[in-house]
Amino acid sequence: MALTKKSALLNHRGAVLIIAMIFVLIFSALAVSMATLSDTNVQLASNQHKLNLALSSAQSGLEVMQYWLTRVKIPNSTVPSNYLSAIVNTMQNDLAANSISNISISYDGSIITVPSVLLASVRDMRFEAAIRQLNDNTLQMDVTGRNDQITRTIRVNYNIKPYKNPIFDYGIATKGPLNTQGNPNVDGLNQSIEADVYIESANNDDALLMKGNSAIAGDVSIANPDANPSVSNS
Repeated sequence: MALTKKSALLNHRGAVLIIAMIFVLIFSALAVSMATLSDTNVQLASNQHKLNLALSSAQSGLEVMQYWLTRVKIPNSTVPSNYLSAIVNTMQNDLAANSISNISISYDGSIITVPSVLLASVRDMRFEAAIRQLNDNTLQMDVTGRNDQITRTIRVNYNIKPYKNPIFDYGIATKGPLNTQGNPNVDGLNQSIEADVYIESANNDDALLMKGNSAIAGDVSIANPDANPSVSNS
């Protein structure tokens, strides 16, 4: 009787060992699965972070391009086929006048391109842009933000037309040439645009003649693309 009980006890001990090994395998598999899932979540979070940085780069690039485009004024004598070249020339001159060297613009006759512009070196945030003319009245601009190997692109369409007689955006607007002599000063009292001058001068290339100590505190816009200003003395 005692021998039978001992044999049964030994059999139970073997079953407990097998069950324990099964639980060890199960917990090991769970640990490996959790570690793999954790690595996957970390990678997903990293990719989402890079995606957000790429999108932020595109949005920042769009703001930059919109700022410089709003400064472009196309003379009313410009034909639609020359819109892009007029934009390029104006932006290049504007960037050079403001000592902006990290933005370059090129034009191949059909597309205006802005090569990669660095926004933040620490996170390698960049943007690039391309501007196309869809028809006589519409421009299409694609701004692509980049972070690492991830890119996001924002597309915006603009209605475009020549800048015709914008007299309400200036303190002084004249259809003919403007001549100043002596000591007249043009200055803004309440707003900065009150010191700006617009000169049409479509039939006269001598659009602006300043002599003596005359001064204009604001910007001077001349619609005639062939006109030249003449400033003498101080």
